[in-house]
Amino acid sequence: TARLLKLRGQAMQRAVPVGQGAMASLIGPKTDLALAEAAAAAGAELGVCVVANDNNNGNVVISGEKAAVDRAIEKAKELGARAIPLNVSAPFHCPLMQPASDEMATALASAALERPTVPVVANVTARAEMDADTIRR
Repeated sequence: TARLLKLRGQAMQRAVPVGQGAMASLIGPKTDLALAEAAAAAGAELGVCVVANDNNNGNVVISGEKAAVDRAIEKAKELGARAIPLNVSAPFHCPLMQPASDEMATALASAALERPTVPVVANVTARAEMDADTIRR
């Protein structure tokens, strides 16, 4: 598990060189998914920019290429949100991470996984899983 976690971190760093990606938190009483999607759409005119995390009304995170996220920040402010650039090393939770996903899929395909002794709660489904192949997917 530790080797896979290390590989995951390295793969995510390789996917987007430092400084080329960005993330920002859009916050405030006017901030909702619709506002974040509008801001991300404005950013997407310059490159990859998507809603990365819909934490709740009042807190939505966007992610993508730096110039695109910078433009989305401007648009979010125009729409009444506060926009705070996040101090992260890569633009997580966006299509720019696909190379890391592909690398992890290859690594997981060859990893020896056994049935766990306690359930693993999958962050995609929020279900407790015990089957090794389901956990691998």
